[in-house]
Amino acid sequence: MGSPQTLSERDRRIVAAWAAACAERVLWLFEVEAPDDPRPRDAIARTRAFARGELDVAGEIRRRFVGGGAARDVKAPAAAAAARGAGQAAAVATWERTPWAPPRTPRRPRLWPRPTNASMLLKRSVGN
Repeated sequence: MGSPQTLSERDRRIVAAWAAACAERVLWLFEVEAPDDPRPRDAIARTRAFARGELDVAGEIRRRFVGGGAARDVKAPAAAAAARGAGQAAAVATWERTPWAPPRTPRRPRLWPRPTNASMLLKRSVGN
């Protein structure tokens, strides 16, 4: 049984349409700096095609890094971020077994032992 946080292919197609719309809003930042580089626009077009059901997951796994690679070829941070956004949008199709979960944060060291039952927790909070 998969994780309850894993997205189905249908859900990934919905997220892909949203991701393509987000990436397209900032694409102009990249195109101002590199108007002849079609990679981010092509990645967004592939993402939209995946969202419509025209492309399969296997094909997108092979092409997942193409759009974001354009970020290395520009100097402006905003242009690079826009190219990475297009690459990330295209990567939505490859989330087949990736859990949809927030990133892990480093754990803070505990200063006291963890309570093992509710009565210990109550005593600690009341101060008895």
